[in-house]
Amino acid sequence: MNQNAMRTKGKGARGVGCRLGLPGYATILARIYREPATVAQLMDEGLILSFDASNKLLSALHNAKRVHVSDWQEVFGCPLRAVWAYGRGRDAKPPRWRGRRKCRHLVGRVYIPNIAEPLLAQLCFEDLLCELEEPRTVKQLRERTGLADATIRHTLAALEPALRLKKQGRSTVYQIQGFKVGTRSRLVPVSERITSVFDLAAANEEARAA
Repeated sequence: MNQNAMRTKGKGARGVGCRLGLPGYATILARIYREPATVAQLMDEGLILSFDASNKLLSALHNAKRVHVSDWQEVFGCPLRAVWAYGRGRDAKPPRWRGRRKCRHLVGRVYIPNIAEPLLAQLCFEDLLCELEEPRTVKQLRERTGLADATIRHTLAALEPALRLKKQGRSTVYQIQGFKVGTRSRLVPVSERITSVFDLAAANEEARAA
C-alpha cells in the first residue's frame, strides 16, 4: 500500500471510527446493506476501529433484527467469522467441520456478540430506524425522535443507500428498505431504560438505608 493510500485510509478511520454516533452507525448499516461483511472487513475498511465497538454495535443491530448472520467465513488459523447481512433473516448455523479433507476437524465455539445493555446512542439510532419504517420527512423525524436536524440529516445521508427517497412538495420523504411497517424492536425503549436505571438507584438507596 502506498503512502497516499495509507493516509487516506487513516483519515477515514479516524473520521468515522473514533466518533461513530448515529451517522457512523448508519454508515456501517448501509455498508452491510450493499454487501454482507465480517467485522474484520469493516475494520479493514476503516468503518470501525475495535472489536469491542463492533461487538456492541452488531449486538444491538442483531437484537433489533436489523442484521443477521448469513454465512460463516473460514480463515486459516482464526476462529470462524460471522458474515453479517442486512435485514431480518434466520441466522446461518456454523458448519460442524472446517478445513480440507486431510486435516478436517470439528468446529469449536463460535462467537456472536450478545451484549444485553446497548448504548444510549444505539437506542436512539434504533428509535430513528423504527420511525423510518414509515415515510417521514426530516421535520417529522425531529418531532417524533427529539433529535437535532443536523444529526438527522447527517444520519440520513450516511444511510441513503438503504433508503427510498421521494419528493413531497418541497420536502424529501425518507423510508428504510427491507422492513415492514410496525416492526417491533427487541431493544428496550430509551424511556424504559432510563426509568429502570432510576428505579435501580432507588432500590440500592433503600437497601443501604435498611
